Amino acid sequence: KNGMVKKMKAKNDYVIIEPEIQGSGKIMMKENNVGRVLSCLVEPDLEGKVVIFSTERAIQEYDGVKFVPYDKIMAVIE
Repeated sequence: KNGMVKKMKAKNDYVIIEPEIQGSGKIMMKENNVGRVLSCLVEPDLEGKVVIFSTERAIQEYDGVKFVPYDKIMAVIE
């Protein structure tokens, strides 16, 4: 990723998520609602973890990352 994303910090109740690419064998697919948390002000322990989030409403995106409201995080993949 470029330097801009690495310096980006979440504000308010948003979580910045980088989409995860899931794959088995030669088939690779980007799940629309799974990603690694880059920044989360509300719950900093989520940073670096993979989460599943709701896409029932439009999700804002910028430079390959998604901005998801904290209350749309549904699960953490351990």
